[in-house]
Amino acid sequence: MRCRERQSTVIIAIGNTLRRDDGVGPLVLDACRYEPIPGCDLVELDGDSTSVIEAWRDRDLAIVVDAVCTGSEAGTVHDLTIDELADVQAATTATSSHFAGLAEALALGRTLDRLPSTLRVLGIEPGDLKHGFGLSPSVAASMNDLEARVRAAATGNS
Repeated sequence: MRCRERQSTVIIAIGNTLRRDDGVGPLVLDACRYEPIPGCDLVELDGDSTSVIEAWRDRDLAIVVDAVCTGSEAGTVHDLTIDELADVQAATTATSSHFAGLAEALALGRTLDRLPSTLRVLGIEPGDLKHGFGLSPSVAASMNDLEARVRAAATGNS
């Protein structure tokens, strides 16, 4: 039995669909499952740093999709590189609803030399992270834009 080769690109969705706008990552991943992106692996995680490192290990491109908290208006779509992520982290108390795990994954990945060649964090500024199902109107209105940006990044068209 042969193992399937790993693709060079991974889309990592972090989030919880039972916490309203925190579900943007998994919802984008669902759309990518429905209309697959050739050459991409799709992984859904809860934000645990070791799981994130393992998911992006040995990848040319890792795209993390999550609710991204910068203080911007709800529904704002974000596209951050590792350096931009560090700048946002320095300016705010959080950059994703799971930032502790993502920040730890970045730090540990650097230490262990297990970062992907390119890392992008794509997300939407959440408006509602309370318990419940369904996106807030401003986030729902931005979902198509976020999905299009994820697809463009995964196919090298952005």
